[in-house]
Amino acid sequence: MPARKIIPEKSLSPEEKANSAFSGEFLKSLGEKFGFDGTSPEIAASIRYAAIGYFVVLGRPKSPDNRKQARREYIELAKNARKFLKILENAEENGIDSDMEYAAHMELVVNKAPLAARNDNANQRGISREYDELIWLLNLLVTAAEYGKENYSAKPGPKIDLALETLVRRAANFWVYELRRKFTIDQHKGSGTTKSFEFIRALASRLNNRISDTEIVTAMRAEREIRRKIESASKKARGVPNNSRR
Repeated sequence: MPARKIIPEKSLSPEEKANSAFSGEFLKSLGEKFGFDGTSPEIAASIRYAAIGYFVVLGRPKSPDNRKQARREYIELAKNARKFLKILENAEENGIDSDMEYAAHMELVVNKAPLAARNDNANQRGISREYDELIWLLNLLVTAAEYGKENYSAKPGPKIDLALETLVRRAANFWVYELRRKFTIDQHKGSGTTKSFEFIRALASRLNNRISDTEIVTAMRAEREIRRKIESASKKARGVPNNSRR
């Protein structure tokens, strides 16, 4: 299918622009080329999510302070999440778990919480264990905040368009986590000829046919480096040997 440039219209939302750019016909063809069901509503939503991110960023005022501000917000988020996480990790020692159990029973008995909540929490799992899930979710939040901080850090080398950077990140997430494929580029060739590169190029060309192969390769390399750093930090935190460099 020939590439085309999508000219954003101020009257359309990012979602509408994404639906227009990544039509059902395009997604079906894309799936046939890369070996997935492009007609699946879930897959269509995931791929369009990448385009939505592109259009959202494209619509923002261009300012060098945008990246710095976003990085500051992620740093603050990670800081606060870690602080809360530290408190919860000592929940039993500090008696927070029993306080949570008491508060939950008050909600169930005094405020008449729904029967489903009473059955699930009070009778089956035990309310006092709910903080374990909070710890797990907070760990995810810390990892996400660190990822965001790296995304908006100053990067050496050529500047990367933030909209393209967002597209590459979301497309990579789909490629890795939904298709279970490796996110790779050819480090020795300027065109980056791998399946994941071709996939991202197919998406980018529908949004703006002036995005060059070199720009895509640069954005993909930056994304891979961010992922390597986050994986390394995560393994270090868990005491796992770091063999992730590739």
